[in-house]
Amino acid sequence: MVFGARTVAASVPVVFSINGDPVEAGLVASLARPEANLTGVTALSAQLAEKRVEFIKDAVPHAVRIAAIANQSHPGVRIEQQASEAAAEKLGMMLQWVAIRGRHEFDAAFAAIEREKAAALIAVPDNLINDQAANIARWRLLSERRARRQSAAESRAGAGRGA
Repeated sequence: MVFGARTVAASVPVVFSINGDPVEAGLVASLARPEANLTGVTALSAQLAEKRVEFIKDAVPHAVRIAAIANQSHPGVRIEQQASEAAAEKLGMMLQWVAIRGRHEFDAAFAAIEREKAAALIAVPDNLINDQAANIARWRLLSERRARRQSAAESRAGAGRGA
């Protein structure tokens, strides 16, 4: 891992790739001038965060409430959150930002998202979130099925037929 590379002798150049903010992670002093023996590339981009929100709006045009789940320990999460919130506001949506710190917090995060009735979910990529991609997709599918069953039951009750 790149964080272990900081302990390498200062004379050994190290090139890294990180899906976060190397400055916030403490790897380099700045993106323009990393200094020391570490340099590399990052996949962090506020424009990508904005684009994710735009994709949601395109896919679910009538969405008002959306949610994002992110690893609070991920370097650059604040940049992702600020860009996502700004994009959602610009598009007339409310963003529920759900921060987690480990696998054990996913169930509580899903429950919070469901309570707020988010129309769509953005999974902010990092190792923790990516590792749980199948569980996130499975939860979203089950959540949609529950919502459809509840809606059908409410329709039947409203028509006087009971649930």
